[in-house]
Amino acid sequence: MGDIFTQSEELGIEFILLAGGEPFIRKDVLLQAGNHSNIIFPIFTNGTKIDESYIKLLEQKRNLIPVISIEGHKETTDKRRGEGIYEKLEEVMERLRNNGILFGASVTVTKNNMKEVFSDEFVSNLKKAGTKGIVYVEYVPVNKETRDLAPDDETREEMMVRLDYLRSKETDMVLVAFP
Repeated sequence: MGDIFTQSEELGIEFILLAGGEPFIRKDVLLQAGNHSNIIFPIFTNGTKIDESYIKLLEQKRNLIPVISIEGHKETTDKRRGEGIYEKLEEVMERLRNNGILFGASVTVTKNNMKEVFSDEFVSNLKKAGTKGIVYVEYVPVNKETRDLAPDDETREEMMVRLDYLRSKETDMVLVAFP
C-alpha cells in the first residue's frame, strides 16, 4: 500500500478515500497513509476501533481524517449498528474533539431515517460533538426485503431541499450527499 500511495503522490493525487470493511483494523495501511502528508485520507469507519493508540496516530498524522458512520439518534443508530454503538460513538467523538482531531460523520439515508438525519437537531448535535462535515449516502438495497428503505425520487428531492437549507444555516460545516 505504501508503494501505491507513493505512486499516487507522484501522479499528483491529493485525496484517497479509505473505506470498505473496517479500515481501522489495518493499522499497517493507516501508518503507510499517514506517511504521505501531501494526500488527504478520509477514512470511513464504524468508529468502534478508534482507541488511544489511534488517537495518538491521528494527532501526529493530520492527513488521516476519520469519517464516523452514524444512522441518526441513539435508537436509530443502535437498531442498525448494534446495542451500545451510539454511546461508543459519542465517546469516540468526544476524544477526537478533545484532542483537536478533525473528523466527520457518514450517514446512510433511508426513507425511515431521512427526516431525522436532515433535522436541525441532529446536525446541531453532531456539530456540538465536534463534527466538521457530514457525508449523506443514499441507502442501496442489498436484497428484495430492503428495497422499500431506498430513497425514491420524491425522497431525494426532499433531501436536496433540506441539504440546501442546512448548508445555508451551517456555513462552517461541509455537508455533501451522493447516491
